[in-house]
Amino acid sequence: EAVRAVREMQPKAFVFENVKGLLRSSFDNYFQYILLQLQYPLVSKRKAESWEQHLSRLERFHTGSSKTKLKYNVVYRLLNAANYGVPQKRERVFIVGFRSDLCIDWSFPESTHTEDSLLWDKWITGEYWKKHQIPEPRLDRKTTLKIEKLKRK
Repeated sequence: EAVRAVREMQPKAFVFENVKGLLRSSFDNYFQYILLQLQYPLVSKRKAESWEQHLSRLERFHTGSSKTKLKYNVVYRLLNAANYGVPQKRERVFIVGFRSDLCIDWSFPESTHTEDSLLWDKWITGEYWKKHQIPEPRLDRKTTLKIEKLKRK
Protein backbone atom coordinates (compact mmCIF):
# COMPACT_ATOMS: atom_id res chain seq x y z
CA GLU A 1 0.00 0.00 0.00
CA ALA A 2 2.93 2.35 0.67
CA VAL A 3 4.23 1.85 -2.87
CA ARG A 4 0.74 2.33 -4.31
CA ALA A 5 0.38 5.58 -2.37
CA VAL A 6 3.72 6.86 -3.71
CA ARG A 7 2.82 5.79 -7.26
CA GLU A 8 -0.56 7.51 -7.15
CA MET A 9 0.29 10.63 -5.12
CA GLN A 10 3.85 11.15 -6.43
CA PRO A 11 4.82 13.17 -3.35
CA LYS A 12 7.96 15.29 -3.17
CA ALA A 13 9.08 13.17 -0.23
CA PHE A 14 7.92 10.34 2.01
CA VAL A 15 8.77 8.77 5.36
CA PHE A 16 7.75 5.26 6.32
CA GLU A 17 8.38 3.55 9.62
CA ASN A 18 8.25 -0.16 10.37
CA VAL A 19 9.35 -2.81 12.86
CA LYS A 20 13.00 -3.78 13.38
CA GLY A 21 12.20 -7.33 12.24
CA LEU A 22 11.96 -6.05 8.68
CA LEU A 23 15.78 -6.10 8.65
CA ARG A 24 16.07 -9.80 9.59
CA SER A 25 18.11 -11.77 7.10
CA SER A 26 15.08 -13.93 6.27
CA PHE A 27 13.35 -10.78 4.93
CA ASP A 28 16.37 -9.43 3.05
CA ASN A 29 15.11 -10.12 -0.49
CA TYR A 30 11.65 -8.80 0.27
CA PHE A 31 13.06 -5.68 1.94
CA GLN A 32 15.21 -5.03 -1.16
CA TYR A 33 12.04 -5.49 -3.20
CA ILE A 34 10.24 -2.85 -1.13
CA LEU A 35 13.13 -0.40 -1.51
CA LEU A 36 13.31 -0.86 -5.28
CA GLN A 37 9.54 -0.43 -5.61
CA LEU A 38 9.77 2.83 -3.67
CA GLN A 39 12.68 3.95 -5.82
CA TYR A 40 10.84 3.18 -9.09
CA PRO A 41 7.12 3.30 -8.25
CA LEU A 42 6.02 3.45 -11.91
CA VAL A 43 7.59 0.04 -12.62
CA SER A 44 4.46 -1.75 -11.46
CA LYS A 45 3.99 -5.44 -10.83
CA ARG A 46 2.22 -7.15 -13.72
CA LYS A 47 -0.88 -9.28 -13.13
CA ALA A 48 0.67 -12.73 -13.63
CA GLU A 49 4.04 -11.73 -12.18
CA SER A 50 5.19 -13.04 -8.79
CA TRP A 51 6.91 -10.64 -6.44
CA GLU A 52 10.20 -12.49 -7.11
CA GLN A 53 9.80 -11.96 -10.87
CA HIS A 54 8.94 -8.32 -10.28
CA LEU A 55 12.05 -7.99 -8.08
CA SER A 56 14.20 -9.36 -10.92
CA ARG A 57 12.65 -6.91 -13.36
CA LEU A 58 13.22 -4.03 -10.94
CA GLU A 59 16.85 -5.10 -10.49
CA ARG A 60 17.37 -5.13 -14.27
CA PHE A 61 15.70 -1.74 -14.49
CA HIS A 62 17.89 -0.39 -11.68
CA THR A 63 21.17 -1.66 -13.11
CA GLY A 64 20.29 -0.92 -16.73
CA SER A 65 20.23 2.39 -18.52
CA SER A 66 16.44 2.65 -18.37
CA LYS A 67 15.00 6.08 -17.75
CA THR A 68 11.83 6.70 -15.81
CA LYS A 69 9.67 9.76 -15.36
CA LEU A 70 9.47 9.20 -11.61
CA LYS A 71 12.34 8.08 -9.42
CA TYR A 72 13.03 8.49 -5.71
CA ASN A 73 16.33 8.59 -3.87
CA VAL A 74 15.64 6.22 -0.98
CA VAL A 75 17.60 5.63 2.22
CA TYR A 76 16.77 3.66 5.35
CA ARG A 77 18.15 3.27 8.83
CA LEU A 78 17.38 1.44 12.05
CA LEU A 79 16.89 4.11 14.73
CA ASN A 80 16.35 3.85 18.46
CA ALA A 81 13.99 6.49 19.88
CA ALA A 82 16.06 6.57 23.10
CA ASN A 83 18.95 8.03 21.10
CA TYR A 84 16.77 11.08 20.35
CA GLY A 85 15.54 11.79 23.87
CA VAL A 86 12.43 9.60 24.00
CA PRO A 87 12.31 7.88 27.41
CA GLN A 88 12.02 4.36 26.01
CA LYS A 89 14.04 1.95 23.92
CA ARG A 90 12.09 1.67 20.66
CA GLU A 91 13.94 0.49 17.59
CA ARG A 92 12.22 1.11 14.27
CA VAL A 93 13.22 1.06 10.62
CA PHE A 94 12.74 4.41 8.89
CA ILE A 95 12.61 4.63 5.09
CA VAL A 96 12.92 8.11 3.61
CA GLY A 97 12.64 9.05 -0.04
CA PHE A 98 12.90 12.28 -2.03
CA ARG A 99 11.86 12.69 -5.63
CA SER A 100 15.09 12.66 -7.62
CA ASP A 101 14.17 15.71 -9.74
CA LEU A 102 14.33 17.84 -6.56
CA CYS A 103 18.09 17.14 -6.12
CA ILE A 104 17.84 17.14 -2.32
CA ASP A 105 20.88 16.20 -0.26
CA TRP A 106 19.69 14.62 2.98
CA SER A 107 20.85 12.24 5.67
CA PHE A 108 19.47 11.00 8.96
CA PRO A 109 20.14 13.34 11.90
CA GLU A 110 22.85 12.50 14.39
CA SER A 111 21.59 11.07 17.67
CA THR A 112 21.22 13.55 20.51
CA HIS A 113 21.35 11.09 23.40
CA THR A 114 23.49 8.04 24.09
CA GLU A 115 23.55 5.25 26.63
CA ASP A 116 27.09 6.32 27.61
CA SER A 117 25.88 9.85 28.35
CA LEU A 118 23.05 8.51 30.51
CA LEU A 119 25.43 6.19 32.40
CA TRP A 120 27.82 9.12 32.96
CA ASP A 121 25.03 11.31 34.37
CA LYS A 122 23.75 8.49 36.58
CA TRP A 123 26.87 6.85 37.94
CA ILE A 124 29.83 9.20 37.52
CA THR A 125 28.45 12.71 38.17
CA GLY A 126 25.19 11.64 39.87
CA GLU A 127 23.40 14.50 38.08
CA TYR A 128 20.60 12.22 36.88
CA TRP A 129 19.49 11.36 40.43
CA LYS A 130 19.72 14.97 41.60
CA LYS A 131 17.77 16.29 38.61
CA HIS A 132 14.93 13.79 39.12
CA GLN A 133 15.09 14.00 42.94
CA ILE A 134 15.26 10.26 43.42
CA PRO A 135 17.69 8.22 45.53
CA GLU A 136 20.55 6.53 43.76
CA PRO A 137 19.84 2.77 43.52
CA ARG A 138 22.39 0.01 43.97
CA LEU A 139 24.45 -0.97 40.96
CA ASP A 140 24.19 -4.38 39.36
CA ARG A 141 27.27 -6.21 38.07
CA LYS A 142 26.54 -5.55 34.36
CA THR A 143 26.15 -1.79 34.88
CA THR A 144 29.29 -1.69 37.05
CA LEU A 145 31.30 -3.20 34.19
CA LYS A 146 29.87 -0.65 31.72
CA ILE A 147 30.79 2.21 34.05
CA GLU A 148 34.35 0.97 34.49
CA LYS A 149 34.71 0.81 30.72
CA LEU A 150 33.26 4.32 30.40
CA LYS A 151 35.70 5.73 32.99
CA ARG A 152 38.63 4.38 30.94
CA LYS A 153 37.59 6.34 27.83
